[in-house]
Amino acid sequence: MSNSMYDMLVAHEVSHALNTPFDEWDAEIQTVENVGAFMQVANVVEDARIERMIKQRYPGVRKDFSRAYGELHASDLFELAGKDVAEMNLIDRLNIEFKLGLFGHVQVPFSQDEQQYVTRMANTQTFAEVVELAKELLADWELNNPQEAQQNQSGQGQGQDGQDQDGQGQDGQGQSDSGQGQGQDGQGQDGQGQEDQDGQGQGQGDSPMETTNIDDINGNNENGENGENAVKADGEDGVGSYDYDDYANNSGGLPSETQTAFEQSKRNQIDENGKHRDYHTLPSSMNLDEIIIDHKAINKIWEDHVVSLRDRDAVADTSYEYEKAFLETKLEIDGKCDSFLNSKKAVVNHMVSQFMMKQSADVDRRTSIAKSGVLDTTAMMSYRWNEDIFQSNQVVSDGKNHGMVFFLDWSGSMGGIIQDTVEQLLILTEFCNKVNIPFEVYAFSDRDDLNTSDDSTEDAPQFNTKEGVSNQITPHTFSLLNFISSKMNRKEYRTAVRRLYMLATSRYGVSTPSGFGLGCTPLNEAIVTAFDLVPRFQEETGVQIVNAVFLTDGEGHGMGVRPGWQCEAWVHDPVTKKDYLNSFKETNLYLEILKDRTGCNTIGIFLSQQRSMNSLRYSYFTDDDIAGACASWKKSNYAVASEEKTGYDECYIIKANILDDVTAMDSLDEDASYAKIKNAFAKAANTTKTNKIIATKMIDVFASTLSK
Repeated sequence: MSNSMYDMLVAHEVSHALNTPFDEWDAEIQTVENVGAFMQVANVVEDARIERMIKQRYPGVRKDFSRAYGELHASDLFELAGKDVAEMNLIDRLNIEFKLGLFGHVQVPFSQDEQQYVTRMANTQTFAEVVELAKELLADWELNNPQEAQQNQSGQGQGQDGQDQDGQGQDGQGQSDSGQGQGQDGQGQDGQGQEDQDGQGQGQGDSPMETTNIDDINGNNENGENGENAVKADGEDGVGSYDYDDYANNSGGLPSETQTAFEQSKRNQIDENGKHRDYHTLPSSMNLDEIIIDHKAINKIWEDHVVSLRDRDAVADTSYEYEKAFLETKLEIDGKCDSFLNSKKAVVNHMVSQFMMKQSADVDRRTSIAKSGVLDTTAMMSYRWNEDIFQSNQVVSDGKNHGMVFFLDWSGSMGGIIQDTVEQLLILTEFCNKVNIPFEVYAFSDRDDLNTSDDSTEDAPQFNTKEGVSNQITPHTFSLLNFISSKMNRKEYRTAVRRLYMLATSRYGVSTPSGFGLGCTPLNEAIVTAFDLVPRFQEETGVQIVNAVFLTDGEGHGMGVRPGWQCEAWVHDPVTKKDYLNSFKETNLYLEILKDRTGCNTIGIFLSQQRSMNSLRYSYFTDDDIAGACASWKKSNYAVASEEKTGYDECYIIKANILDDVTAMDSLDEDASYAKIKNAFAKAANTTKTNKIIATKMIDVFASTLSK
C-alpha cells in the first residue's frame, strides 16, 4: 500500500469520525424499509460530503486523494473494465463522479435532469441533507428496479409465507411474547433467514442485516403490537447499532455495483499479518540548565573536594594526611598525563596536517578567477603573443566553519576501557585546540545530585512535555558533566585535562570527588538532549557544521520504545512532526532524529576488548562486511561498522588496549634481549601506524562537511 493510499484511507475514516453523526445514522435506519439499500446510497452521498470536508480542513491530503483514487482506478477496484459508464445507473455514476471524476480519472456523463443531483451532492452541508438526498436517490432506484428492491427487502428477514420470525441480535436471540413466534402457516424459529420445504424457516444469520426484520427493529410484531423481540446489541436493550458500511453483508440486490466493489476492495487491502502500532512522543524540549554541569561547576567540585580533605585532616585521629596523599597521587598521574600527550604529538600533528590539506583543497574548490575588464598595463607589452591582457580578480566564496561536541560514556561498563577511551578523546581535543575548532566535552552519567548552577532550580523537570500527549517518552534522570571546554584558557584547559585523566586512571584507594563515580548508561538521554544542545552550541560559537562524537562501549538503556512480536514501536518528533520506526536499535532511532533535527555529523567511537569481530557481527556488521571487518581488526586494530547496523555517519570500533603498546619501549628492562626490543619496537610502530590510519579516517569524516 502506497503512502498516498494509506493517507487517503486514514483521512476518509477520520472525517467519518469527525463529521458523521452516528446517533442520527442509527435513528434514520429505523425509519426506512429497505435498510441495506438505504445504507449504501446514504454512504455514497455521505462519502462525498465527508471527503470534501476533510480536504477543506487539511488541504495537504488533496493530492493523496487524487493519487490514491488513481491507483484504485488503475487496479480496476471499482470494476469498470469493459463497462460503459454512461449505461450505469445514476447512483453508480454519482459515486464514480465524486471518487474518480473529480480528479479527471474518468469522464462521467449526466443528463440535464440528473445534473441537479450532482450539484446537490457537491453542496451537502449537514447530515440531514445527506439523508434527504439519499432517500430521493433510493426512491428513484426502487422505481426503476422494482425486482431488485423487493429482493433486498425480502432478504432482511421476512419469510416468503408471511411468517412472523424472531430476529436474532448480535449477542442474543429475540423471542416473541409466547416464546414461539407462531406465524400463519408454520412455527417460526429463532435466527430464521431461510425456509425449509415445510414452510418452517431455519438458519443462522451472519449479521443484523441478514436476520433482522424492519418491524422487529422497530420493536413491533406483525400485528403492530409492541413486542419483546427488538434487536439487542452488545447485550443491551434497544435497537442494534449499525456501521455505515454494514450493508456490504446484506443479502439481495444493492443499488451501487461500484460501491459494493469498492468496499470489497478495501477489505482486500487488510493485512492479515499486520502488526499493532505503538506511538511514543518525544519531549518537546530538554531543560539544559537542569542537565548540564558546566566546567565552572566541575572546577568548584574539585576545589571543594580538596577543602574537604583538608578538613578531614584537621579532625583525623591518625597520622595519615589525606590532602597530602591526594596531592602526591595527583602529581604522579599528572606526569603520566603529560607523558601521554607528548607521545601523541605526532598523531595530533598528522591529524592537523591532513585537516589543513583538506581545508586547502576546499578553499581551492571555492576559488574562482574572474576578468575585471580593466587593462593590465604590464601585460599589454605582450599583446602580440598573449591575449590575456586584462586584470583578473580572485574570488573565494565563504566556507563552513566547524565545531565538535564530544559525548563520553561515564558508565560502570566502561570501567575496563575508560582510560583508553579518555586517551582517544584527549587526542581529539588536542587536535581541536591546534586548529582552533570550538568544542565541548560532556560525560553522560546517571548522577543527578551534582548540579550547583545558579540557573538550576530544585525539583525542576529535566524535560518539557505538551499537555494532552499520551504515551510520552520519559527520559531517566541524568547529568552531562562538562569536563573540558574550548572556552577555557590555557591553564584551565591543562588542569581540566589532567583531572579527567586522573578520573580515568584512578584505582581503588585514590581519592576523587564521589559524584564522579561511574554509573548507568544514559546514552539515549544524551542523544535526545543533543537535539537542543547542538543548536545552542551553534548559537554560542557561531559554527555552521557540528560533529557530534559519541565515545561509548555499546548501547544505552532504553526509554520504553520497544517493538514486540506483533507490535511496532514508533516515535513521534513534535518538532519536525515526523514519525520514526524503531526497527533495530533504539539508539539508532534517536541518532537519526538528531541528524534530521540539527543536520549535525554523527561519529561513534567504540573501544572494544574483544579478540575478534565475530562476537559483534550481528550488532555491528552485515554478513557481507564481517569478513573485511575481521581482517581489518587483525591487521590494523580497528573496524568500521556497517552502515545498515548503526545510526552514526561513521562508527569506529577500536581495539581498547592498543594505546598501551606505545609505551612498550619505555617499559623494557635495561638488560632486555634483542628479541624483546625488536618486538616492542614493532608493536610501538604498528600502534603509531594504526593511530594515524584511524586519525586520517576521522579527519576524512570531519572534513567531508567543509563544503556543505
